[in-house]
Amino acid sequence: MRSNDMEIVSKLIEDAEAWLAEGGISYGLSQMKELRLQYSQQRWHIAFCGHFSAGKSSLINALCGRPLLPSGPIPTTANIIRIQQSESGEERLTLYQRDESENLKAVSSINGNFDQMREFTTEETVYDLVKVEAPLPEWGDHVVFIDTPGADSTDERHHQATARALPLADLVLYVTDYNHVLSEVNMMALQQLQQMGKWFVFIVNQIDKHKEQEVPFQTFKSTVEEGLNDWNVRPEHIWYVSTKEPDHPLSEWHALKSWLHQLTTHSPIHLAWSGLQSMRAIVHAHQIDEEQKIQLEKDALQEANQEISFEEFAAQMKKYKQQISEAEAMPDKKRDELRQEISKLLANANIIPATTRDLAHDFLQSQQPGYKKGWLFAKKKTMQEQERLLSIFHKAFQENVHTQAEWHVKELLRQALAACKYIDADAAEELEKLQFDITPEWLKEQIQPGAVFSNEYTMNYMKLASESVKTMIRQKSFAFIERLYQGSSSGQSSASA
Repeated sequence: MRSNDMEIVSKLIEDAEAWLAEGGISYGLSQMKELRLQYSQQRWHIAFCGHFSAGKSSLINALCGRPLLPSGPIPTTANIIRIQQSESGEERLTLYQRDESENLKAVSSINGNFDQMREFTTEETVYDLVKVEAPLPEWGDHVVFIDTPGADSTDERHHQATARALPLADLVLYVTDYNHVLSEVNMMALQQLQQMGKWFVFIVNQIDKHKEQEVPFQTFKSTVEEGLNDWNVRPEHIWYVSTKEPDHPLSEWHALKSWLHQLTTHSPIHLAWSGLQSMRAIVHAHQIDEEQKIQLEKDALQEANQEISFEEFAAQMKKYKQQISEAEAMPDKKRDELRQEISKLLANANIIPATTRDLAHDFLQSQQPGYKKGWLFAKKKTMQEQERLLSIFHKAFQENVHTQAEWHVKELLRQALAACKYIDADAAEELEKLQFDITPEWLKEQIQPGAVFSNEYTMNYMKLASESVKTMIRQKSFAFIERLYQGSSSGQSSASA
């Protein structure tokens, strides 16, 4: 890549920064400033994502050649952690928080002592950035590693921190553990990376857990590839590794390291491409005025035709315009798509597995006329047994509703809320208070008077209860969606006025 090409990308980032400054968008402006500084340094910023305990921190430690981050089965990373080469050769830990203008300001610094790292990565202590400087002999000063909170976290702070860091990443290593490779959380996170235009790879950690006698490794790999294809996810590579046993016969650990070394030392074109993608993501997320966006695109395309040597640039900028217009011009389409997504999710949610049906069977049997427990003090014992069976069934059913339906529905709503820039602040609190609870009394009310107890009736009872709960979740969710997009539409109207 010629130096002119790099200068043009830098100029585009500066122009976008100026437009954000004119619009008074402090959040986006601070991001663009970080991007401009990052791009001028020509360092690879490699982010690590994945659910809690997938092995992100262990993977970073292995790449660094030493345990700089705490790792283990207990989730630890609650902040964005950036690891980079120490210019002085000494170990240093610096903590940052953002000021009123969203700019990072150092608030504390520790020299040569990483024993306090766990304190600065826990839930109780929140910093906007934890920067770790240490000797990185394998990587030098041209690579920065970034650890992020778990993708499956329910803490909105974690989502915001990760959402802020990812647009600035040149490469994302998405890490999953062996037992949750094709989980919905993973697939949805990968889809979001793809929609952002991020360059990402998929890393299956803990491959040492694979048992060839149960499933041939080639069959396991085919299942992973087919699953990603079903979700329309296209990672640059899929690597199977074990940080616990890097030399395991199935581990591609050494091949992964070799690929990263090759990439970060011989691929400057990807840094330029990443700079453009990051600029697009920030501009799009903060919705610069349409006239300014169009001018940005015209300038970019004009300069691309004259100067830039990689042909994808022009095509990507055209695609950029199309994505913006589609995303901002169709709030009704967004609302309908979200409704369809929730309806599909609920249709596939299994909230009445066999174990719960068995508990329902025992509960229903205890509600039949003539049911009796014991001989002495039979009435009291019977009532106690009925209450016990109802309590056990209710607890199991409510847990199924929470894990198989409620959590996933609220996660979709959170993502929609994050995408609506004009919604009022009360919406987030309203969403967190949204509950889909069922009571023991409600379960008793679902029993049909005069129904004859049997296995068939148990099945019918559970089907009806399941559909009633899903209908309740759907109605409450749709009401929130209506409120969400009404607020978004009116906000856009007033903004454009």
